[in-house]
Amino acid sequence: MKQTAYVLTIICIVAIIVISILVLNSVIDSEPVPVVDEEGNVVGLAYKSLFAKSWNQEETEEIENVVWE
Repeated sequence: MKQTAYVLTIICIVAIIVISILVLNSVIDSEPVPVVDEEGNVVGLAYKSLFAKSWNQEETEEIENVVWE
């Protein structure tokens, strides 16, 4: 029983490390996108994430058009 517990613990630790590396890589490799308020002022930067479901190309183009017009 102890051996099984050790194996499961090691598997969980490895899984946590792999998931955290994937999340960090998705944030580090992505380019920042300016966050714009209603008046067109840049108020910060946002990084797209691996888990952002609403992210798509149209939103990127819309944000870029607001910032650079």
